[in-house]
Amino acid sequence: MDSQIVVRESALPVPMVTVQQWAERRKMFNEWVNTQLKSGVDYGTIPGTDKPTLLKPGAEKIAQLYGCAPKAEVTLRQQDAATGYLYVEVRCDLVNIQTGQIVATGLGCCSSFESKYRWRWEWWNSQTPPATDLGYERTRNGKWRRRTENRDLIDQWNTVLKIGKKRAMVDASLSVSGASEKFTQDMEDFPAETLAQEDPPAPAKVSEPAPVAAPKGNGGETPKPAHWSESGKVRAGFWAETGRRGLTNDQVHTVLGHDHLAQYPGTRDEALALIDAWINARTAEAQVETPVQTSVPF
Repeated sequence: MDSQIVVRESALPVPMVTVQQWAERRKMFNEWVNTQLKSGVDYGTIPGTDKPTLLKPGAEKIAQLYGCAPKAEVTLRQQDAATGYLYVEVRCDLVNIQTGQIVATGLGCCSSFESKYRWRWEWWNSQTPPATDLGYERTRNGKWRRRTENRDLIDQWNTVLKIGKKRAMVDASLSVSGASEKFTQDMEDFPAETLAQEDPPAPAKVSEPAPVAAPKGNGGETPKPAHWSESGKVRAGFWAETGRRGLTNDQVHTVLGHDHLAQYPGTRDEALALIDAWINARTAEAQVETPVQTSVPF
C-alpha cells in the first residue's frame, strides 16, 4: 500500500488580480463615474437616502463602458384584462460584444397593481370641507384629496413592461461594474411612486372661443347659432349620459379632443356616438384573449 501523502492544490477560488490591480481598476471606474455620469440624468439623489440612485441612462453607459449589450426577455407574464392586472418578470443579460458571452444578469419585475399605477388622486374642489366619511385627507397646503382606483389600468401595460425591463437593466449594470457601493436602484422610480402630491394639477390654459360678433344692419352675416352645450339643461343631460357610461369628465374631453364642450364642432348626438364608439373599441380590445407567452423579446 502506498503510504505517500498526496498534496493537492486548494480548490478554493483565488483572486484574479492583485490588490494593486484591483485598487487601480476601482480608481479608474470612480474617475469615470465622476467625469462621465451627470447628476439628474444618469443618476439622481433622493432626499433622505445615503446613496445616489442609478437611472436607466447611467446603466446604459456603464454597460457600454464594459463593452456589453443588453439582452432582455420576459420570463413570466400574468395578466387579467377584466381587472387591468399585469405582472411581468424580466431578465436582462449583459452580453460581451466581442465574445458573445454573458458577463452579468439582472432581474426586475413590475405590476400594474403597484400603487403609482393602481391609484390616482381625486381632489375636492369646493370651498366647503368634505364630509369626514368621504375618505378625503388634508394636505400640508390645505387642499383636500382622496385616493381612488384607476379604472384605466390597461393603458399602463406598456409602461409596466418598460419599467420591468429598466429595473432588470439597472440591476445588471450594478452587477457587472460592482457599483453598488456608489449607487442604489431601490429608489430608482421613487418620485413617481411615493412623492406625495400636495396640490391638484394646474388646469391647462385654453383660450375660450371668441364671441360671435352681432351682424351690422341688414348687410351683416347670419349669426352663428348657439352651441348645444350653452343650454344648461342640454349640458346637464349630456353629462348624465356620459356618467351612466362610466366616464369621467377628463375622459370625455380626451375622447372629444377638446378641453371645453363648446369647442367640439359636432352635435350632442354625434358626441355621444363618438364616445360609444370609443367605449366599444376599448371593450373589444380588453376582451381579446392574449396567448400565454414564455418570453417576449424587446
